[in-house]
Amino acid sequence: MKLTKKVAGTLMAGLMLTSALAPVSSALAVEPSADGQTGTGVTNVTIQLKYADQEFGGTEDPTNPDTTPADGFGDNIAFTVPAAINFVAAADGTLTGPSAEACYIENESAFTIHASAFRTETQNGWTITDKDATEWGNNSIDFQWGPAADKLDAYDYTTKADVHDASQWNMGVKVDGAAVTDRVQMNTSGKIHNATQNITEKTSVAKIHTYVKAGTAVAQP
Repeated sequence: MKLTKKVAGTLMAGLMLTSALAPVSSALAVEPSADGQTGTGVTNVTIQLKYADQEFGGTEDPTNPDTTPADGFGDNIAFTVPAAINFVAAADGTLTGPSAEACYIENESAFTIHASAFRTETQNGWTITDKDATEWGNNSIDFQWGPAADKLDAYDYTTKADVHDASQWNMGVKVDGAAVTDRVQMNTSGKIHNATQNITEKTSVAKIHTYVKAGTAVAQP
């Protein structure tokens, strides 16, 4: 099943500025800004205990992300994010998620874009911990996602932060069909620690907020 759906990655760049700034002209207002943060999408992160005969992978959640934001839909940038990253947990807490081919951000715009920043938040009493931690509280999780060359650790994004190398998150113009030039395919991994909650059924543990900008990002020297 396709893991993505149309999402409102569509906040006009001018709306992100403070009201103290002079208003932009109507001609500029309809053009995508390469400088401002111009969109956001939300990905639900779930876990479930793995059984020997259980298959796993992503499923589409029709309620996530929100496609009716107050600031409009599709005016500036259109893109899709995984509706959910569904992990399954082995006995030692190791999490296995969907393949990179099934877990991706996709450009739905007629110009290039790149994912520029992320923010994670926990759900239902779970705590995001550092993957290198040696001590954990109850119901702790560490997880990672992203392209192989710029995989991100959720713990570093509990407040909104830029990606390490934005050039790894570039997406070309929208292409019909199964082309990958308009996608960022993401690898996922993680582990849970001291799980006291019942995870025999799918449990939401976190959300990933995705932010994008127009234009092609260049690797920093």
